Amino acid sequence: MIASRFVLLVCVLVVAFALAAIPFPDGPIALVFVFVLAAAAIALFRKFTAEKDFITTVFLLALGLRMAFGIFLHVFELREFFGGDAIAYDSSGATLVDIWLGHETMSGALIYLGDPASGAGWGMNYLTGFIYLALGRNIFAAQSFCAVIGAATAPMVFFCANKIFNNLKVAKISAVSIAVFPSFIIWSGQLLKDGVIIFLLVVAMTMVLQLQKKFSYPALLFLIASLFGILSLRFYIFYM
Repeated sequence: MIASRFVLLVCVLVVAFALAAIPFPDGPIALVFVFVLAAAAIALFRKFTAEKDFITTVFLLALGLRMAFGIFLHVFELREFFGGDAIAYDSSGATLVDIWLGHETMSGALIYLGDPASGAGWGMNYLTGFIYLALGRNIFAAQSFCAVIGAATAPMVFFCANKIFNNLKVAKISAVSIAVFPSFIIWSGQLLKDGVIIFLLVVAMTMVLQLQKKFSYPALLFLIASLFGILSLRFYIFYM
C-alpha cells in the first residue's frame, strides 16, 4: 500500500512537472496520449493476473521514471547527447507525414529509409510518422509513446519469468529490475527503437511459451505482430 501511494505520488509530480515545463500544446497532448495508452495497458495486464496491484504499481513506477527522464531530456535538449537517432526519426516521421498529405515529394534518401529491402530500421520512421499524423509533429509525444512501451516491458517480463520459472518471487524481482534498471530507463525513455525491440522480444517469448502450453489464436496473432515489429525495427534480430 505504501509503495503504491509513493508511485502514485511520483506519477502526479511527473505530470505536474510536464505541464509546467513542456510548452502548450505539446505537453498536454502528450500527457493525454500517455494516459490513454497507459489506461489500456493496465486494463489488459490486470486481466491476465491475480497480482493486479503489483502489476499496476510496477507499470506506473516504470512509466513515471521514463517520463521523468524524458522531460529532463526534452527541457535541456539533450537528445543529441543521449541518442541522436531520435532527431533523425523525428525528421523522417515529419517528412513522411508531409508526403502522405501531398505537401512534399519522396526523395531518394527517404525511399531508402522506408524500403524494407534496405535493411534500415524503417519501422521506426513509420511509427513516428503515424503518431505525427494523428497528433501533429510532437517529438515529446513520440518519445512518451516509447516510454509507455518501455514501462509495459516490466509487466510482460513478470508474465514471461513466471511462465519460465513458475515462481512468483522470481517474476516480481525480474519485473522490478526491468522497471528501475538505469540503462533501460535511458534507452526506453526517449524516441529510440531499442526499448520497443526489447518489449517485442519479451512479447514474442511469452507468446511462444503460451502456445507451447495451449494453442490460441490471440497468442498466435500477438506472436506474428511482435515478430513483424522486430523485422521492421532491426531485421537481423528477427532472423536470429
